[in-house]
Amino acid sequence: MKKKYIPLYVGILLLCFSLSSCGKKKDQEETASIDQTVDTTADASSGDVVTMQQDKGIDKSKITKYLGTKSTDSAEVVITNRTGREISEFYMRPTPTNSEDSEEDYDGDSWGADLIQENFTLKDQEQALLYYNKNNTNSTGSKVVKYDFQIAYKDMEPSMNCFFRELDLSITEEYILRLDDSGIPYAQYTNTVTKKQDSTLSAAKARMGIEDSEEDGDSDSTSSETTPTPTQAPNASTEPTPAPTDEPDIAPPDEPEDPSSAASEYVGKTLDQMISDGRVGSPPSMEYDEDESTGRRIGYYYYDGFTVYTTQNDDGSETVTAVYSN
Repeated sequence: MKKKYIPLYVGILLLCFSLSSCGKKKDQEETASIDQTVDTTADASSGDVVTMQQDKGIDKSKITKYLGTKSTDSAEVVITNRTGREISEFYMRPTPTNSEDSEEDYDGDSWGADLIQENFTLKDQEQALLYYNKNNTNSTGSKVVKYDFQIAYKDMEPSMNCFFRELDLSITEEYILRLDDSGIPYAQYTNTVTKKQDSTLSAAKARMGIEDSEEDGDSDSTSSETTPTPTQAPNASTEPTPAPTDEPDIAPPDEPEDPSSAASEYVGKTLDQMISDGRVGSPPSMEYDEDESTGRRIGYYYYDGFTVYTTQNDDGSETVTAVYSN
């Protein structure tokens, strides 16, 4: 098996942990299940849309890259790539309903065809117009409200694909695709009704079981100072008796917990849960192999004195399988 070595700051980003997020792409040769089209007159007279474009400074006439095909039954939304990487494939599907299998991320019928079709790549900071059927319905006959995106990066393995979930295309003129500092993919947008900026980052973290904010480390701290009780002044004719001084009881410092022991607690749990534990943190270096029998990625995360082994899951996340001392 051929090994690839990558530095930590690239490795962490490429994980795209996602759970919500980064996993294998679909069979791009399958026929598209979504009619990606646009109404050339849709929303053109809407005051909200015009105001939104002016506020955001989106000049659609200057966008020369297109995802999908125009028609009279569809609408459009601007897709802006700010992930820091070059997108070579783009897939779209209605977000699965409760009656459908939302875990079938490897099913080509679920995602349909690649909308780029090798016609171009979407570089970082570039924009494309996405055309979608505004009257599209799901398997239950209900109108589709939310969609999922899957993107593949140029010259990167399919296991590094990123997923963006539950995007309502009707509430914004533009979705900005981003990665946070730990590699979690999310979409940023401005609501055309409220004019407020929002993102899907909190929802993505919730799907991965990651706390959205750290607890205040000072919550357990209390003041040990007390107001001294006043004492009566000593009689001037007598020698003041010195108060006895006891040596203060000083508790010995707690020995730091062994990081390898803390890491062992996460065997069977996700890698990002382990990394978010301050007792373990991020590894200084990592490498990975591919299991030739299953095609899944096997990760090796090297810490000082021990190594964490992981296996890739169907949704692209990684599960800690073992912790060994070096």
